[in-house]
Amino acid sequence: MDTLNNVIKNCASICDDVFTNDADDGAGRMAFDVPSWGPNVEEFVKRFDARYTYGEGPKRLKNMYFTYLVEMRALVKAAPYLLQVC
Repeated sequence: MDTLNNVIKNCASICDDVFTNDADDGAGRMAFDVPSWGPNVEEFVKRFDARYTYGEGPKRLKNMYFTYLVEMRALVKAAPYLLQVC
């Protein structure tokens, strides 16, 4: 279960770094004229929460984690060759 929690944290980067105008001006006030980047929690919930994906959200996270593992394993195996070529 700890691994799944790590996957959720990593998948949050899908909805991270979204351009917003909700910046703090330093005095605790919202500075709507100062653009900033930040997380988009609503998008993450929309894509992965079981309530909004008809139960498919957790499966999507598990599939993403599996794909990540396969890709990392392939890169580890290909690393010596890639280091020689590049």
